[in-house]
Amino acid sequence: MTNYEKIKSMSFKKMVKFLYYFDLPCEMCPCNDEDYCTDHYDCKKTIKDWLKAESEED
Repeated sequence: MTNYEKIKSMSFKKMVKFLYYFDLPCEMCPCNDEDYCTDHYDCKKTIKDWLKAESEED
């Protein structure tokens, strides 16, 4: 199994934990915009909300 496949097979809970413990600075966080990042003290909730949101088409 590749790392990509392992990440794709993670449960929602494990994905949140993975992103949370990745420990990115706020300015690099995928959630760091006004639509998602409303509370820097509750990053796990912000990541959950971001993962549940619809993605934008590229």
